[in-house]
Amino acid sequence: MYVSQIERGKRRPRKKETLAAIAQAYGLAFEEVEELSLRSGDGVELKLSSGDAERDALAVALARSWRDLSPTQIADLRRVMEGTDDAAD
Repeated sequence: MYVSQIERGKRRPRKKETLAAIAQAYGLAFEEVEELSLRSGDGVELKLSSGDAERDALAVALARSWRDLSPTQIADLRRVMEGTDDAAD
């Protein structure tokens, strides 16, 4: 039932291990299955209970400005997330 719900887009798997198992079962790349999972539904859930107020505030600020990000800002964020940004931590 669970896999059927995922296949029909009614439910998204929560764990990377589940996505990896689905990718392997269908002979797909993990990244492809992960992206499809994130694109299904109306949003991405992010838990804000990290215990780090600065991190949580940043997540909320990003969510609020998500639709207004320019292509340059998106590219900058991608570089930071991929670790290819030259800025110091």
